[in-house]
Amino acid sequence: MHYLKSFSFHSDIWGSVDLQPRLEKISASYSSYDSAGIVCSVTSQKGKINAEIFFSSISNCEQVEIFRLLLNIILADIRNLKYTISLNTPDSVVKNLSQFFKVFECNPQQKIALELNERNIDHLTETDFNTLNSINNFSNIFLWLDDFGTGQSNFEIVISNKISFSAIKVSKELFWELFSSDKKFLQSLLIYLGKRHKVVVEGVCSTKHFDFLSQINNVFMQGFIFMHKDEFVLND
Repeated sequence: MHYLKSFSFHSDIWGSVDLQPRLEKISASYSSYDSAGIVCSVTSQKGKINAEIFFSSISNCEQVEIFRLLLNIILADIRNLKYTISLNTPDSVVKNLSQFFKVFECNPQQKIALELNERNIDHLTETDFNTLNSINNFSNIFLWLDDFGTGQSNFEIVISNKISFSAIKVSKELFWELFSSDKKFLQSLLIYLGKRHKVVVEGVCSTKHFDFLSQINNVFMQGFIFMHKDEFVLND
């Protein structure tokens, strides 16, 4: 995959930082893929900042602004038209999502998957759910459930029609734990989730992970297994 355009951002907590987004392949095989997730590294003058800590600590307004900047960067790079690009979408963005509808409408060729974190869904109101249901009006925008297994592993959300998820991303923490302790249950869980949804397993880091998952239908993988020293090309 490739790096996207880096950008500077000022946070009230962290001050001036630089963000370097890149695309990470989502695939069921080594050779073919049509989806990619955005991963960001964050640095300040003092050094690298843990991205998870950074994004969880900034204000709601800052989260919305970074989402806007990342969306614009995605749309400005024609290489991305080949892929469905998944983008973390915190509840602060969901509450302001309607302001991006015009952007979605004007860029119908770019497919975007909005990743909703399992832990944030409880913070959504009926108005927010109605906004998410409006996504069904866009043929190029999809809703993905992110980090299944880090919160309550909410099967009610998975099997209900309250949010029309087209894919479920299984957290690397759940995957790693079950891969080590109970592969049979892990296989059954992924088969069950895959009956109604595309399933993306995060944290695939070894050939053992890959070989196990490649035997299960409708399961896609994301992780370091697909990273090679010559895979990322800057500004090509």
